Amino acid sequence: MGFLGHQRAALAGTAEDVTERLGAILHDGREFAEAEADRFRAECRSTEAQTVTSLSEAIAEASAQAFSGRVRAIDRRTAALVAFGMAAAFIAGGGGGWWAGVTTTRAVIVETEDTLRAAFRHGPETARLWVDLMSWNDVRTAIVRCRDSGQIRQEGGRKVCSLLLWVSAPPSVPPP
Repeated sequence: MGFLGHQRAALAGTAEDVTERLGAILHDGREFAEAEADRFRAECRSTEAQTVTSLSEAIAEASAQAFSGRVRAIDRRTAALVAFGMAAAFIAGGGGGWWAGVTTTRAVIVETEDTLRAAFRHGPETARLWVDLMSWNDVRTAIVRCRDSGQIRQEGGRKVCSLLLWVSAPPSVPPP
């Protein structure tokens, strides 16, 4: 009995010792596991930060390339539209100017023809005489001379001036 009591006490001591050691091992294991978990979390955060940084850089680079491509496309389209607009403006301006010039010229020609028809109403001989007088004389110079010499006067409510009027062709000069 003494032996069994002693054995039981030794067994109880061993069990207590094993329990203490197991508690210490579990405590150390828990501390180690928590330290490993903390290290793993820190490593995950670091990896996450690196991943986010690299993804951000990749997205920024892709966005910059896409934006650059769009800007070039918009620049090309804008340049094409501006060129088309300028060409259309030049064509419209040139066409409008040509049309206005032709219309104005035709109107002036018709007015001149009507005036000449009225001036030549006394027959072909009178018309021929007017043509000769127009080709032999510079009416503008004659009127300027009349105005500068003070010969313009009023008669019957109209202005009158004695003009120097050539009534024959200039003499032909023989070639040297």
